Amino acid sequence: MDVDGLRQQLDAIKVTDAERVNFLETLIGRIELITAERDEAITKLAHADKFSKYLQTEIKHLETKSRNMEMEMERDPFVLVLIDGDNTKFTDDYIRRGALGGHDAARELRKRIESYMETLEGFQPHWKILVQVFANFSGLSKCYHDKSTFWQFILGFNKEYDLCGYIDAGNDKEAADVNIKGAMGLFYRNVHCKHILLAGSRDGGYTTYLRQYTLTNEVCKRLTLIEALPFAASLKDLSPKFFTTKFEGLFRDCDIQLRKDLPKDHNRPVTPPETPRISYASTVSKGKSKGIELGPLIDFDSSSRLPPSPPPSTSSSNRQQNSHIPRNRHGCRIDPPVHADQKLVYQLKSKKLCNRYFLSSCPYEDCTHNHNAKLTDPELEALKQVARLSPCPRGAWCEDPTCVAGHRCVQDPVCTRGSNCRFAEEMHNVDMKVAEFVTV
Repeated sequence: MDVDGLRQQLDAIKVTDAERVNFLETLIGRIELITAERDEAITKLAHADKFSKYLQTEIKHLETKSRNMEMEMERDPFVLVLIDGDNTKFTDDYIRRGALGGHDAARELRKRIESYMETLEGFQPHWKILVQVFANFSGLSKCYHDKSTFWQFILGFNKEYDLCGYIDAGNDKEAADVNIKGAMGLFYRNVHCKHILLAGSRDGGYTTYLRQYTLTNEVCKRLTLIEALPFAASLKDLSPKFFTTKFEGLFRDCDIQLRKDLPKDHNRPVTPPETPRISYASTVSKGKSKGIELGPLIDFDSSSRLPPSPPPSTSSSNRQQNSHIPRNRHGCRIDPPVHADQKLVYQLKSKKLCNRYFLSSCPYEDCTHNHNAKLTDPELEALKQVARLSPCPRGAWCEDPTCVAGHRCVQDPVCTRGSNCRFAEEMHNVDMKVAEFVTV
């Protein structure tokens, strides 16, 4: 074989080897690309797996949070009962029986509410019932001859049930309205408040406020209007937009007639104030009870329960006859402070002096206590303190201007006698800030 032949074969081999090298380089490049894509996919998969585990953990956390929120939303569900006490009054029988009537009224009201709620879809027996009665105590008490009985009714009402409150809204004519609208605005948006019952049927002033709950054509299923006195005309037109109900025999269906004059022989423990009664009547006639034909005046006879008030005396011994009785914001009588010499107090306690004779007037012809002593001014001041050691039988709402007994526990506010104390419960922790003077 010659050299040229060998060279040709070598050239052929070089071409073949070049093709092999090119193929191998292409194959290696492809392998490198696929390997890089595989590594990237593995990395992404690892990230996805990690994110998936995070999402699963987050989902479990959110599910737990959602369950807790649902449980929280269902915790302590309640029904709110708002009563405008200025125009929705309990019947005479409850008021007449004082504290006992208050207990019975609160108990009966709750019973009626529960019975009514059972007729509504979704009600559960474990729902609590929150009752708030807002009223102008000063004005409302003037509807009754025996104010002390009315105050005792309020005490009994408030003590019957821990979520039941008869609340003094203040002396403004619209004070009860303002409090009720404020409470409704707050609780209507409260998810725990399942239903609201409103008793203020005679006050047309609620109409405008209630329209915000009637923006759709559907009946507002979270609000019930209680009709005691007949609905005011504007409220009657709006009432089909709400549930309505009546509690027969629980609330008065006619208002109270306020009289200007009292019988001259009226001989009861509480002397009714005449002028304030007239002003309250005018307030009612101009305000919420406009156009109502009012019913008879409530007159409670307490003579069988309390001793008669002593007749006014014109003698010089009547040293404590007042025409203005100071009261605190709860209506409790405030005894003016006494600055007595404690040595004189100790001495006078053993002398069996007639406190009423020397400080006011003694109504007893056969009184066995001393009427003959000559007392100095310091001794009279000391005798006032001695007299206040005995609790007034009329309680904290006594309106007898000649009364010399105590209307506040002598150990208040640190009485340690508890239920053994001779002074009634309302005569303890007395607010001594004067809110008004009652003219009698």
